Amino acid sequence: METSGIKLRHVIVACLISTTILGCASLSKTQIKSVQTFYKLTDSVTSSPVKIWSSLNDARVDRYILSVSTLSNNKLLIDEIDSIRVSWKKNNRIGDKLEQSFELMNAYSYALTLLASPEKWESSGRGIKSLGRNIDSLIIRYNSLGFKYELPSGYGKSISRALGYSAETYFKHRQIKLLRSFIVQGDTIFARLCDNLYETLNSDSFRLLISTEKKGVRDQFHNYANLKQNRGEYLSFLETKEFYRMSSQIEEAENLRISCCRRLKSLKSAHNRLSKEIQQRKRVDELLNDIYRLSDEISKFM
Repeated sequence: METSGIKLRHVIVACLISTTILGCASLSKTQIKSVQTFYKLTDSVTSSPVKIWSSLNDARVDRYILSVSTLSNNKLLIDEIDSIRVSWKKNNRIGDKLEQSFELMNAYSYALTLLASPEKWESSGRGIKSLGRNIDSLIIRYNSLGFKYELPSGYGKSISRALGYSAETYFKHRQIKLLRSFIVQGDTIFARLCDNLYETLNSDSFRLLISTEKKGVRDQFHNYANLKQNRGEYLSFLETKEFYRMSSQIEEAENLRISCCRRLKSLKSAHNRLSKEIQQRKRVDELLNDIYRLSDEISKFM
């Protein structure tokens, strides 16, 4: 009986090795964790550009409003407010670039977590299958904003095909191959996203925008204080506090810009490392240990 049991174990091992060689290896826990960690890292980095623009734009609008509030002519006051609105829409194109980059990066990294986790894929329902189409729509919108490096269109179709497989076993069988294909193709796209964001935030024009706002706030409050002094008035506590708030907003925008530029380089490098890690298969000794452990479990029931 013991001899036949050993033979049976050998047969099981041989079958499992054949299946492993012919099929696709499943994702290791380390690989899945790497994808999940990358998603969290992306979320923390890409939210910064939106905060930068929000802080900068709020300070700019407040400064303009402070400037026109000293006007005594109502018609001139209304005209100036209208020009502020037009100027805001024009400058908000930069905000659109930052926000679109943020949306696309997060849609991409979220797609990776779905491909790496069958449990999420199964529980998310049909809505997930539209994620690929959403990525392609975001890419089209992104390319219309005039970035230096355009992104290839039609990329999101691959995830739609991946999430379109209804058979759970077939999805698991193809999971690693699909994820590898998706992330290898995406490495170029993600690198361009990071490079475009970096160039936008680190450009001379963006730096000039921040320094101009910083000087503008100081000059505006100086003129405002002089105007009140000529009227025999002084800045109130709330007005002084407002000056501090606006100055702090611009300082925060500059600090976030510097931090984000540094982290974008790290994020680009992290995705490249993730791509290489996902492409690596388990070592032979790891595969054999898994196979022998599984064969022992099967033998107990035979």
